[in-house]
Amino acid sequence: MAALRSDKRAAVAKDAMIQAAERLFGDYGLEAVSLRQIVSAAGFSNNFAVQYHFGDKAGLVSAIFQVRLAELERLRRPLLEAATRAGLADDPRTLVEIIYRPIAGLRDRDGRRAYAAFLLALQQSADGYRIRSDIDAFAPVTRIVLDRLMDVTPHVPAPLLVDRRLAASALVLTGLVQRDRQGRKLAIDDQLVQDALDTATAVITAPVADSVRSALASLDGYF
Repeated sequence: MAALRSDKRAAVAKDAMIQAAERLFGDYGLEAVSLRQIVSAAGFSNNFAVQYHFGDKAGLVSAIFQVRLAELERLRRPLLEAATRAGLADDPRTLVEIIYRPIAGLRDRDGRRAYAAFLLALQQSADGYRIRSDIDAFAPVTRIVLDRLMDVTPHVPAPLLVDRRLAASALVLTGLVQRDRQGRKLAIDDQLVQDALDTATAVITAPVADSVRSALASLDGYF
């Protein structure tokens, strides 16, 4: 019984630190937030609580992904299944919808799109996406969608597609986060999300100019 209570306390502590870290990282960036700030925001006094439960900041970032990706997988799976039934599983706009619509709907306990802000902060971090790439195994549905998006854009070289996906993500996430920070709960929020997804699809699927393709080909190791 004592062990069960201890496990429950540990789970509560980890969840509190994950929630605090997600918000702080999203508000201030990975590099600007200390582990002590996270512990304090989570309501604990042990300055080494993050190290005890997660090892280091990278371990905490991975834990945030594990929690959020599990939620997103549950949301993306029925969307992918519905798209497959409707014959739209190879439609770029539908695939973009499956990726980003669940993120737009994911809010923390205070109603904020903290995970969207967290993702945006990671894009601006030197180590953010290296950390993220280590946990692809936690998101098999998401991996299927991203692989299909690559399959349906064969005209875009793979490295360029990565750049376009990052640009599309920044576009979608920035709109979500800016409205959040300005306290703008607009009645047309859903329509604004739709427009962002339309624009993101255009960014990803746009033709590649011959001059760009030639310039990229001249870069050793790019392709």
